[in-house]
Amino acid sequence: MKAAVGEWITNLTVIAILGALVDILLPNSSFRKYSSFIFGLVILIMFLQPVLKLMGQTQNFDASIYQNKATQNAETASFQSSQLAKGQKQQLEKVVQKNLEKDLAIQVKNATDWDPVSVQITFSRNNGENDLSKLERIDVSAVRKGQAVSINPVAIGTDEESGNPQMNVDAEGVSEIKQFLSERYGIEKDRIYVNRN
Repeated sequence: MKAAVGEWITNLTVIAILGALVDILLPNSSFRKYSSFIFGLVILIMFLQPVLKLMGQTQNFDASIYQNKATQNAETASFQSSQLAKGQKQQLEKVVQKNLEKDLAIQVKNATDWDPVSVQITFSRNNGENDLSKLERIDVSAVRKGQAVSINPVAIGTDEESGNPQMNVDAEGVSEIKQFLSERYGIEKDRIYVNRN
């Protein structure tokens, strides 16, 4: 009996020291609270084991521990699987969006006399998720082919009319891009935004 009690105390001491050592070695992170919980649970089980042996409940206790562990592992696997599926869906949405943006830029370049500098697409949302079958908005930044990007001087407080013929040509080009995208993708013109550079 003394040997069993001595072994029990030794095991408790070793587990407590090991738990303290792991607690010291782990940085301040979320793992620290989990390791403290696990070691606390092990020490509690070790405290209860002699009492349960006296009552003859050791087999049932061990079986319930293994059953709970199996249930927890199944729930963890299910959660990780759902998170993986969610991550894959988000990656797929990004790939579809980027490919559609590249394709749209090529189509605008080939169908109009504008070079798209950048294209950004926003999909409609349905029940909190992106609906890849419907476009909400298209943003295009473009420059006329063969034209260098220039900055026009700004005149503040002058009475001169802004009858710049280049502005009229640019406005026609914007409506050309909007018309093309509206027909091609079935999106209203007021949801297509073109920025002329």
